[in-house]
Amino acid sequence: MEQLPVTVRLTTAIEGEDTVAASYDGLLRTRGNALLLSYTEENEGVSTATLLVIDEERMSLTRRGGVTFFTVYEPGRSFRSHYSLGGLTFDALTETESLTVLRGATLPAVDCTYQLTLGGEKRRFSLSLRVLPKEAMA
Repeated sequence: MEQLPVTVRLTTAIEGEDTVAASYDGLLRTRGNALLLSYTEENEGVSTATLLVIDEERMSLTRRGGVTFFTVYEPGRSFRSHYSLGGLTFDALTETESLTVLRGATLPAVDCTYQLTLGGEKRRFSLSLRVLPKEAMA
């Protein structure tokens, strides 16, 4: 399975809060019809490894490290899980409103709108994910 070095650009808008944009070095692989995108976030000296499995109809997210979380984004469906951060664990419910996956030659672009309930608090998110060739960050 070939690994392609990429730049991952994430923009997350949380209803009622500021929009956050970040870029990460990542690796993109294919497995059957799915794309596997992995990258690591560093936040205050704590690392979190992220793996996204993307196909045309759904996207799964696995995070391990400073944050531990697994969820599935699939329009019209809900997914229950747990979200752990700093020794605290919360019940999590992801309700996906929309998911659009655009695949160019190999690099995906994903737009997703969802509601996430953590520990009883519900918030609406809009996520924009762009995967660019590694040299695009120069």
